[in-house]
Amino acid sequence: MAPNLETFFFLTKPLGIGIYTTAEKKGILKAEHKSIAVESMTKLNKLGAALGALAQVTALTDVTGFGLLGHLKEMCEGSNVCAEIDFKNIPVLPDLDFYIEKKSLPGGTVRNWKSYGDAIGEISDDQKAILADPQTSGGLLIALDKSAVSAFEKMLIKNGLEKFITPIGRILPPGKGKLIEVI
Repeated sequence: MAPNLETFFFLTKPLGIGIYTTAEKKGILKAEHKSIAVESMTKLNKLGAALGALAQVTALTDVTGFGLLGHLKEMCEGSNVCAEIDFKNIPVLPDLDFYIEKKSLPGGTVRNWKSYGDAIGEISDDQKAILADPQTSGGLLIALDKSAVSAFEKMLIKNGLEKFITPIGRILPPGKGKLIEVI
């Protein structure tokens, strides 16, 4: 990734799988959420191959056990850039606040945060629970130059992923603050 203020990043699946699976283990996962979790984990990231062919895609990875923050941190470090996450645009599974309140956080969330939290700006405990949540078969994290947004949106729509059209953040040049800031 080049440090270009016209580079945005997107996520193609909602976060919260680790929270859901922990709620399942605790016996508190709501019946209507069991099918949502399975559907999310079994949906393939077929779009990745097509996205990899776009020259304007500057970085692409799947979000797995390191959570969104861990994968974004690796992308930023490897490209010598910083990132800003717009938390209100993060797609999440339904009722995560209920499960977070019930302390249904996987141990991986704590381990993730301990391994990279020093690179992240100030965030709330709820934001940490979601952004450091380990995913099983998570979505694609895509950094994309602004010039390709229209073609990208068409690809998402064609693949039934129109609800993920909104960017979740942007790439920033290296700065003096934290590697990743959450607004």
